Amino acid sequence: MQDIKTFVYFDLEATGLKSSSRPRVCEISLIAVDTSDVLDMHEPLLNCISDRTNGVETCSPRIVNKLTLCVYPMATIAPLVSSMTGLDNYNLTGQSKFDKNIGNLLNTFLSCLPSPVCLVAHNGSQYDFPLLKAELEKAGTKLGSGILCVDSYLGIRSIIKNRQQIESELKAVAEIANAGEFDTVMMEDTCAQLKTKIGSDRVKHLPCSSKTLQGNLIHQEADHSMSALSVSTVSQQKNESTPTRSISLLYPKHRPKKLKEIKHADVSKCRKKLKFSDCNMPTSFSLINLHKHFFGSPPNSSHGAEVDCLALMRITAVLGNDWLEWAQRNCTQFVKHEAMWSMPRESDI
Repeated sequence: MQDIKTFVYFDLEATGLKSSSRPRVCEISLIAVDTSDVLDMHEPLLNCISDRTNGVETCSPRIVNKLTLCVYPMATIAPLVSSMTGLDNYNLTGQSKFDKNIGNLLNTFLSCLPSPVCLVAHNGSQYDFPLLKAELEKAGTKLGSGILCVDSYLGIRSIIKNRQQIESELKAVAEIANAGEFDTVMMEDTCAQLKTKIGSDRVKHLPCSSKTLQGNLIHQEADHSMSALSVSTVSQQKNESTPTRSISLLYPKHRPKKLKEIKHADVSKCRKKLKFSDCNMPTSFSLINLHKHFFGSPPNSSHGAEVDCLALMRITAVLGNDWLEWAQRNCTQFVKHEAMWSMPRESDI
């Protein structure tokens, strides 16, 4: 599959939720941006965040192709939906229905963009893509087979959780290092592996925290000369050729103070510190909460198809290459999505 060339941020406003029988489209918006332009937004957005300026809403690529359409839904719009979107059956009177002309217009718009083209919708897999597919099928048309799509809800959640895990692991390593226990914890694991490999009887009396000892054991094992560890079989000639430092470490008269033996209970206690709470995790992955999470405030306006597309573009742009790489790995063909509902085609009525 070729790399995605154009992201088309896509949002629908409809008569109701998926649970409300057969929701119909009231408004549709597509905002197309070159993927390289989305990446170019990354640094300016980070500067706005660090400087605490209000330039986030105005951050947008110079080349943006837009298509926003209002359609009469041929169904009653729920009052709660009208209060959020500002759309009702009265102010949409006179608008076109979602017919074949609308479907052809969408195809024409998408065909004018540099390909491959990928639709990006928040919770698109559960709502926007199946609903659009249903409206297109009812109108007797469809999008081209080359049109891709990706769900930003799934992508952003995956990226944030992965970043939190990496951050937690780095904090854990830093905490162990600052406590001066990094070497001892690592050597405990190393000695456990060596005991399994060469026999616990040979190393149970040796200090696990000695890096030199670890190197000697591995080196001697690689040379197939582990028998040299036994005092009864070491000849005087081999003993004289062995470095004095290694012998002193293998058979220390007095264990160095720094080589403090670690108890398993101490190691377990230390490893409990690897758990960190995801204090920077957003309260939810809704569009408004994600905008507030990254930029410190919700969008100036929301629940409109076009403004929601712009907000989604900013959120994905601030994720930079992580977003582009995730989208490239997880995009699918739009035609493979199932329609949310099925109704007779306009031509059949």
